[in-house]
Amino acid sequence: MTVWAVRARRAIAQLAATGEPFAADDLLVECGLPKPRKRGQLGVAFKVARRAGVIREAGFRRSTTPSRRGGITRLWVGTGSED
Repeated sequence: MTVWAVRARRAIAQLAATGEPFAADDLLVECGLPKPRKRGQLGVAFKVARRAGVIREAGFRRSTTPSRRGGITRLWVGTGSED
């Protein structure tokens, strides 16, 4: 597992613990997670967290990342699991 993947896992767990919905944008802004070097790494981090039971889908919103130009992004919420 890369250093970035470990940081992503921690950031997802941090936001999941709040009980509030969050999106990938929030990992980069609120948690200070740097953008991944490879395309798709962010999606993989969310996939791993979902499969581990840490997060579940919670809807959609418009992205706040300027490069996404208001595109739709998935919202997630913590399940209360620490796995």
